[in-house]
Amino acid sequence: MLPKSEKCMQEILKVSKRINSKKFTTLQEGMRLIRTETLLLKKFSFYAGKELHERHPRYFDRHY
Repeated sequence: MLPKSEKCMQEILKVSKRINSKKFTTLQEGMRLIRTETLLLKKFSFYAGKELHERHPRYFDRHY
């Protein structure tokens, strides 16, 4: 994985841990954490897609 992807994944895990352990005091704070997690997941999927796209087509093309 590229450093950007790794950093993003670490942030996702940190936010997910806060959500799962219910380390927030208000509903609004919990919703903010969920929104943050969603944005980070979208960002990570972009990075992962970019990394996979740069790989050789034989890994993804069935007719290679």
